[in-house]
Amino acid sequence: MIKPEDIQALAKRSRGKCENPECNNQGQEIHHIYSKQQYNRADRDELWNLALLCIDCHKEGKYSIHARKPGTRKNPFLDIYLKTLADKLKPKELRSKDKAPILIRLAKIRHNIYKQKIDSYRAMHNGLTPSKVAYRKQKEYKKNLS
Repeated sequence: MIKPEDIQALAKRSRGKCENPECNNQGQEIHHIYSKQQYNRADRDELWNLALLCIDCHKEGKYSIHARKPGTRKNPFLDIYLKTLADKLKPKELRSKDKAPILIRLAKIRHNIYKQKIDSYRAMHNGLTPSKVAYRKQKEYKKNLS
C-alpha cells in the first residue's frame, strides 16, 4: 500500500508532470518501476521505486510502458530511463555497483532494431545483405569501366 506522504513526495519530485522526459503532460498514474518479482514486497512501494506517469505513457499511448491495447508497443527506452532514475534514488545499501544489466538490456534492444532494419533491407534487395549489395555494385561499376 502506497503511503499518502509518498504520493505527495512523488508529486513534489516530479512537479506534477509525467516523468517521461519526452512528455509534458500532467502525471496522473503511479507506476512501479521494479515489479514484485524483481524486488521483495517491502521495497515495492518505496518512493524510489515509484514514478508518476500520464495515462498515455503508462497504459493508453502508442508507445506506453505497459502497452496492453492492440496496435501499441512497449516503450523499452522509458523503462530503462525509469530504472536508471530508480537506481539513483535508491538508498546506498540497496544500490548495485554493477550497471551492466541496464547496458545489456539497451544493447539487446538496439540489436533487435538492427535486425529488423536488416530484414526489411533484405526484403527490398532480394535477400541480399548491405555488404553484398555494395560488393555487387562495385563489381558492376568496374565492369562498366572496362
